[in-house]
Amino acid sequence: MRLKIGGFELESLTSDEIMARAGAVSTSSRPVHLVTFNPLMYLDALADPDFAAILRSADLLLAESSGIKWAAKFLYNLKISPLAGIDMLDALFASDSSLAPSSRAAFYFLGGRPGVAESASRAVSARFPPLRIAGFRDGFFDDAESAGIAREIAASGATILLAGLGSPRQEYWIARNKHLLSSVRLAVGVGGSFDVLSGRLRRAPAIFRGLGAEWLWRLMSEPRRFVRIARLPLFVAEIIRMKMTLVAKTQ
Repeated sequence: MRLKIGGFELESLTSDEIMARAGAVSTSSRPVHLVTFNPLMYLDALADPDFAAILRSADLLLAESSGIKWAAKFLYNLKISPLAGIDMLDALFASDSSLAPSSRAAFYFLGGRPGVAESASRAVSARFPPLRIAGFRDGFFDDAESAGIAREIAASGATILLAGLGSPRQEYWIARNKHLLSSVRLAVGVGGSFDVLSGRLRRAPAIFRGLGAEWLWRLMSEPRRFVRIARLPLFVAEIIRMKMTLVAKTQ
């Protein structure tokens, strides 16, 4: 299902549909850039035209979070089921593990604090033993090192890049370096997922996820996120403004 929010074309896909898209990238001549789109990204794009251009140039903007779910219902009376980034990764790992060895991807984990990407890759390997890990690297590097790191990723033979650099840094990094990622067929920003995959942070309990309040759990676990999450009312105001514009056009 497709929907438009503030000039951004989003898609709400099931895990199977995402896997079908991921499987199609093997014939692509460049990395397919997948973005998991949430309200904070939208607000960042409003303030940063360059970031907005990167999002619009991405190959797939995947609707994520309860905020996008609410916006779809409020604006268009659409009922969607956004797939959380961590659930998307689990589906991707499970799907890849079921393939024949010759068809499996090779994953590269980029980002997080020192040691976190390595721990995440080892934890995922333990859960999905057939998975191929091409490499891992923390996110503590500056722009001058980016080209060299991109070439290292290509040299590793990685076909799927998981960039856990936080938004908007991870989207900028993929957009600016994808021409160097010659082996990569799918590049996706995964935010802080490595912290959860590695066990450094616990994911929100099912009751929080069911209520669409995973953001609240993350705030409780990481109080430093308050400044970003406190901006969410601005997204609500933007969606209300869009709704008023839509209503006015119908009158």
